[in-house]
Amino acid sequence: MRKRSTDHSKCKSILKLIGDYWALNILMELRQGEFRFSELQRTLEGISPVTLTNRLKKLDEAELIYRTTQSRDKQSVVYGLNDCGRKLAPILDAIEKVSLDINNDGG
Repeated sequence: MRKRSTDHSKCKSILKLIGDYWALNILMELRQGEFRFSELQRTLEGISPVTLTNRLKKLDEAELIYRTTQSRDKQSVVYGLNDCGRKLAPILDAIEKVSLDINNDGG
């Protein structure tokens, strides 16, 4: 019997998280740079503030994004992809490409 070289629980939890509709869309947006909460909410049509807060918290806990309070305005918080989250960019790009291909093919 082969012995596992790594613990796959972290991998499974990240796959489950990025498989979530809103979490995936947040990651797609954050590829473009930093966003304030209100900017994300405006960009992600249909997301409620509660859902956005929940998904941002989960993405932060999974260490895929960072949350920074801007010093000039204590209430201004920005979100962005951290180094680990940026490593997902090729996967996010591939998902976007496949969805465009499917839509263009009429499938």
